[in-house]
Amino acid sequence: MTAAVRPVPAAAQLRPGQVLASSLLYAMAGLNLAPDLPLPVAGFFYLLLLYRVLTVFQPRFVPGRLILFPLSLAAPALVFHSYGTLVGQEGGSALLTLLLALKLLEGRNRRDLRLAAMLFSFWLISHFFFDQSPGTALFLGLLLFLNLALLADLARADGLPAPLPSVIPGQGRGLDASGMRAFLSPVKGPIGLVLRLTMQSLPLAVLLFVLFPRLDAPLWSFIPVTEVTRSGINDWLEPGSVSDLVLDGSLAFRVRFDGSIPAAEGLYWRGPVAWNTDGRRWTGGRPDQFGALTPATVRAGPAAQTIAYQVTLEASRQHWLFALDWPVATPERDATLTHDFQLLAAKPIMETRRYRVISAATPATGDLPAAQQSAGLALPDNISERMRELVGIWQAQAVEPEDLIQAGLAYFNAEPFYYTLQPPRLGNNAADEFLFETRRGFCEHYASSFTLLMRLAGLPARIVMGYLGGERNPLGDHLIVRQSDAHAWVEVWLSGRGWTRVDPTAAVAPERIEISPDLATLASGRPLRLRIGEVGAWGQVLHGLRLFGDALDENWYRWVLGLDRSRQHALLERLGLGWLREYGLAVLMVMGAGGVLGLLMLLLRREPGSKACDPLERLYRRFCTLMARAGWPRQISEGPSDYGQRLVAVAPDLAARIASFTQLYARLHYGKGMYDREDLTLLRADLRAIKAGWRRYSTQP
Repeated sequence: MTAAVRPVPAAAQLRPGQVLASSLLYAMAGLNLAPDLPLPVAGFFYLLLLYRVLTVFQPRFVPGRLILFPLSLAAPALVFHSYGTLVGQEGGSALLTLLLALKLLEGRNRRDLRLAAMLFSFWLISHFFFDQSPGTALFLGLLLFLNLALLADLARADGLPAPLPSVIPGQGRGLDASGMRAFLSPVKGPIGLVLRLTMQSLPLAVLLFVLFPRLDAPLWSFIPVTEVTRSGINDWLEPGSVSDLVLDGSLAFRVRFDGSIPAAEGLYWRGPVAWNTDGRRWTGGRPDQFGALTPATVRAGPAAQTIAYQVTLEASRQHWLFALDWPVATPERDATLTHDFQLLAAKPIMETRRYRVISAATPATGDLPAAQQSAGLALPDNISERMRELVGIWQAQAVEPEDLIQAGLAYFNAEPFYYTLQPPRLGNNAADEFLFETRRGFCEHYASSFTLLMRLAGLPARIVMGYLGGERNPLGDHLIVRQSDAHAWVEVWLSGRGWTRVDPTAAVAPERIEISPDLATLASGRPLRLRIGEVGAWGQVLHGLRLFGDALDENWYRWVLGLDRSRQHALLERLGLGWLREYGLAVLMVMGAGGVLGLLMLLLRREPGSKACDPLERLYRRFCTLMARAGWPRQISEGPSDYGQRLVAVAPDLAARIASFTQLYARLHYGKGMYDREDLTLLRADLRAIKAGWRRYSTQP
């Protein structure tokens, strides 16, 4: 149903191009937010936009109150049904999205569309609640730029001839063929204006960003960002749990070392520790299992034996803060270091998190607590007789506990064990079937079976899950650790040495690594232990582009989102301004901003006759110069219209051209300062005609 619409004044009429441009901007911004919205909310949003586009081509479908009112009720009802609330980060953003689409739909004149365009800028800010990557920032910045150009076009002088046909909602025929051609023609005036303003404001924005006094924590840490990502490492282990994760090439975390990157064999990133098993699944220790054990302590030793580094961890929805063996202390107040050397955050990691860690070369030695010894020797009920016989042979030949470890590693190396992502399915007694029948598996197969063998031999053992290795990015000089680097290894307790890391997967002979299609197509940061062959030329190009994007992301989080007080001071030290503190920064910021604004005023000042004048002013000065040379100069008190009237009286046969030139110039000059190429073309044509016919009226010899 179409409501009766009052006639809109010509000066306030909307042009089809403006409505379509606004709808397109909303649709493009919605693409960025759609993955974080429920499907019904995103679908309703785009249906509203399609309805708005339909009204441009068919104005008779413009909605009246009887249609807008139920749509306005449906929007909050749909959001409440999806989220159970109308406020908060997710519910509030979804409600704002639908309300803005409704505002665009009910627009009747320039004022309505101008308001929708201004609200669009605030809507873009809400997108950063869900994603703060540099790609998102660049995309939203482009949309903001185009939206400002639309606002500039909406602010054109009311009297200017519109380059696009005007349409009053509810009246007229909509877009015809000529109107569509006009819509598709480039509109350079508003875009050029916004581009100049952007370039002029950029130095001031950079100055304020660098010098604005910072908080102890970066501003982005106070924004509740919801990351949608896979959880990565789980708190349990069973056949297939790591091999499935290894096919995921997404980023787990980045590491920037204070010194050089350690050797690959030392890059074991510690996560959850598994103690208990039912013969198939391994889980962490129970709260009542270890009693009141004190947190882990390590012998830090001299500084030369410690490694300092900073980790930028992606959202995982888990508690683990990954660190190299062995972390010395907790990196932050809301984190704890457990008795088995797990770094745990107080809350799940729901957004990108940055923390510093210092790791020592060796853990503290001493007696093994009774609770840990009991848990490290516990065996499931399904231990087979042939497993006991195998370990009995090793025990008969071993002299030291280390000999038992070497016997187990030699067994995996000498026997036909294969490393594969496609192992056969195992039954209830997974370890026995793997050790004596299938002999094909991934790191979780080797770690779990080796742990049981060591426990049978009387050595306390546990499984550690985390990541192995990483890829150095030469563009950013940092380490990239991906989900495909997921790994599991074993720690065995040796008297006098403490918990000793053993990686049974590394014992598999290299010629028995099955390079399946899944392994061949792993992400560029493939696990170091696999040693898969080099990729082709195109693969190297894509790999280089991926490293470039990763370096861009890392520096974005480091210097933009992570620019806290300490990092700001480090940047100022490089600039020779490290002596400045809060008040000094504030004073320097004000002085610098004043200097930048003063310089811009000097550069943009336009003196009479200066080449910096815009094309409109140059054409009018050429006109005045032509008249002055003919003996009819403009008086200081004469405006363009009065001057034109005096010249018309002198040359009646040129009256149309003179009036056209002076009136169009006055309208452009005293309006909003917006004009396009067609306006300049008309002025040049009038000036050429005046110049050709004015010679006979010249009073100069």
